[in-house]
Amino acid sequence: MIFDARALTKAGALQVSDPIQKDKNFVVLGVTTFIEKSVKPFSEAREDAQTKALAAKRSAEGTKWLETAQKGIKTQNLYPEVRKQLEARAAKAAADKKAEEAKRAAEAEKLKKEEAARNPPFTVTVSNPSAKVTVLEGDKEVQTATGANVSFRLPNGLYTLKVEAKGFKPWTKEFRFPDEKSLDAKLEADKK
Repeated sequence: MIFDARALTKAGALQVSDPIQKDKNFVVLGVTTFIEKSVKPFSEAREDAQTKALAAKRSAEGTKWLETAQKGIKTQNLYPEVRKQLEARAAKAAADKKAEEAKRAAEAEKLKKEEAARNPPFTVTVSNPSAKVTVLEGDKEVQTATGANVSFRLPNGLYTLKVEAKGFKPWTKEFRFPDEKSLDAKLEADKK
């Protein structure tokens, strides 16, 4: 192999164990060692350059796409099909949630009715036959009846009994069913 000995040895890329001549070009007869500097082979360097160029291209394309997407979301006039899909998904999720809540409420009401049917009736005795008797669960009115002797089918729970009659003070009492199965409402005349 013919090398430019001066140029190669000056650059530090070539060492000759036993140089035969000192001419500019000579035939290397001894053992030659190429010392690799920090420079990569040409093929590897070319692959690195191609990879970096592709990465830069993709980065630029990604940035451009992101800016366009953000602009579309902001102005609400780009990518309408995407917006429609998102709106449809949100509407479906809301409908599914509402349906699930309605289903749970219906199941809870069904269980309450079944429990009430199994329990004996709760009876209320009032001295006034025209008295209005109301059973409340919290602030919610559960059942109402009128008469001196009324009964209610109730599921287990904590209730408030309210009895009203014209000329009498309202009478209320809290009770837990089925621990208490009946109550006598003693009305007090309203002297006003």
